[in-house]
Amino acid sequence: MFLQCFLRINVAFPIYLYVAAALCLGLIIGFGVALYQFITLKTALYKKSKSIKELEEKIAILEHTSSSAPLAAVSGPPGFII
Repeated sequence: MFLQCFLRINVAFPIYLYVAAALCLGLIIGFGVALYQFITLKTALYKKSKSIKELEEKIAILEHTSSSAPLAAVSGPPGFII
């Protein structure tokens, strides 16, 4: 029908081929979208995990420096009670 109207072809074209073509096109587009989502989310996850590791290292350094610092340096101004 589409081919006859727009391309002026007078050959009978079975309807199941349209259905099969639509199914294949849908599968190709669906897999493409899924692949795109997988790649973008994997990249975002990698960036977030890298950021988390950096923050954990900073926390470890701060915990190490605060535990080795004398209590007077950590306590704050005179008269301040922790």
